[in-house]
Amino acid sequence: MRASLAARGWARAADAVPKAVRDDLLAAAASAHWTPQAGEDHALDTAPLTAPDLMAALGATSLRLIRHAPGQWGLPPAEAGRIGLVLDLISDWPSAHGGLLLVQDGEPLRGWRPEPGALTLFDRSRPPTLSLVTPAARTPRLAVLGVLQDI
Repeated sequence: MRASLAARGWARAADAVPKAVRDDLLAAAASAHWTPQAGEDHALDTAPLTAPDLMAALGATSLRLIRHAPGQWGLPPAEAGRIGLVLDLISDWPSAHGGLLLVQDGEPLRGWRPEPGALTLFDRSRPPTLSLVTPAARTPRLAVLGVLQDI
């Protein structure tokens, strides 16, 4: 599967981002100033994220927190840059709650449920989307969305 993704400009990191980093990001999310965003293909909340150590470790040019409450879906429009990233922060997320990261791979649509610390890299010319978070979800789906430096 990973080789298939990589051949199409997609990759999922083999190791999760360390729990200490996720805990720091969750603390940032808890105190963040959230702004609703909505468009034809998305409805979610975003918040700025200042995390210079994480940005340096990832080689990122921008990072922001994203939150999907029940009834929200999608990802905001692509920012400048070639390679994007989604870092999942939420844990114990059943597939039945939606919020799956969806990748169009030809005719089949592939989806991954959030996994704690999962880092997904993607080609910004073919961005993923996020499925609807269902009313059954008791907590919002939290993640970091960013863009990596061009290499």
